[in-house]
Amino acid sequence: MKKALRILAIVMVLALSVSLFASCGGGDNGSSEPDVLAGTWKTPSDSIDQVTWEFDGHGACKFDNTAIKQEGTYTIKDDKTVEVKLELWDEAKTYDYKIDGNEMSFIDEAGLASYEKLIKQ
Repeated sequence: MKKALRILAIVMVLALSVSLFASCGGGDNGSSEPDVLAGTWKTPSDSIDQVTWEFDGHGACKFDNTAIKQEGTYTIKDDKTVEVKLELWDEAKTYDYKIDGNEMSFIDEAGLASYEKLIKQ
């Protein structure tokens, strides 16, 4: 009887452990699959200001231009809006994005830093 109870207890602990680990997500998008922004996006080579945005596909990002490099986070709000918070910003900024093949427009809703054309690398 003791042996059966011990085996039952072990099985229950294992089942609980599996369910706890299964509930852990793979990133901010709740999936192990990268989101639609995943990758490195750059302004065209003939642009005056060379800008690079890197999105890891799970909520972390990097911004780089000729003057500054920053790391931050992002949250995709819907199929056209993303909220970005870089380390030197006081608050997050909202961007409207549209992806067409390997090109993306990334428009700051406040009108301060918009990119009509970013190219996926």
